Amino acid sequence: MVHVDKVLEGNLVNYEHERTTEDGVYRYFNVALAPDYSEDGIVIGFYVCSTDMTSKVIAEREAKLTQERFESLSLNSGDAFFFHDAEQNILDVNEVATEMLGYSREEVLKLKAHQLDPKWKGGDYQKVLERLEANVPKTIDTFVLHKDGYQIPVESRFVKRVEGGKIYIQSLLRDRTEKRNQEIKLQRSEERLRLVFDNVEDSITTVDENGIIETINKTFQGLDPNEVIGANIFDFYSNADVIATVKAKFCELVETGKSFELEDPFTGPDGTTHVYSIKYNGIFHLNKFYKAIVIVRDVTAERDRENSIMSGVLKGQEQERKRLGAELHDGIGQVLTAIALQVSQIREQVSRND
Repeated sequence: MVHVDKVLEGNLVNYEHERTTEDGVYRYFNVALAPDYSEDGIVIGFYVCSTDMTSKVIAEREAKLTQERFESLSLNSGDAFFFHDAEQNILDVNEVATEMLGYSREEVLKLKAHQLDPKWKGGDYQKVLERLEANVPKTIDTFVLHKDGYQIPVESRFVKRVEGGKIYIQSLLRDRTEKRNQEIKLQRSEERLRLVFDNVEDSITTVDENGIIETINKTFQGLDPNEVIGANIFDFYSNADVIATVKAKFCELVETGKSFELEDPFTGPDGTTHVYSIKYNGIFHLNKFYKAIVIVRDVTAERDRENSIMSGVLKGQEQERKRLGAELHDGIGQVLTAIALQVSQIREQVSRND
């Protein structure tokens, strides 16, 4: 009623009003009241103009929250803070930014944004500005240039702000040098591991705690790698006793990390039978089982050589026994003949004496 009283007194009235409308939405309105005069100048009523300002109010509040978040981060975090306009003039930075880049604050404020981050150079900058939505933060990985010329890998979180019809960019940069170095080391380690994994003669398989095969570098005897992955490793044994033994030892491996090894023949899809040496090793992380590494080596040729050698040894032993038997046979015959002659001579002598 206060606003009505004022407009009836001949005043222009403007105020903001908020309420829940019939559609259940909480809305903000800007209301303007203007007096209506009679011909003799007496106020006889008033005009009302109500404008829905909900979208504008929400946008302004979001912009304020974004501004407060960025200002809080710039003051309280270890990130570098930058604030520049649409012409790439750097308007503000924090101390972390100057330390990161090797410049003084005065030197940085004389630079353009593209002198620190070359991606802002040329028409690409304007294209980025056009695509960006106001007050919606974005995150990208990029590089900035140190005063000495070398590149610093950073994670850039930035937001587009519009104030008084002007466009500004607020950025928080986090130095990723250490993380980048770790990523490079990890990548190189993975490349070396992959090189070994792909070129080793053995079949190397990773298996989960249930015995399911997750990865394999190579297969033998016509097995399809796509069919092997996802299969249970126990299904590749044919003997029930061997399966029971392997399962028991595998459970022990999962629980205690105790490795084990065995040899077992396998007949593949190509119809051939090979003998394999199979070794199970456990990988643990934070004292918890992670994966099993199963190394399978074809020892068929090695076992064939051993069997061949053993067969040769046995054959030689048999021949030696036969030779010794023949020699013994011949020797005993001669001894028996000599004994028979001696016995005959003794008998003749005894007869003569009688």
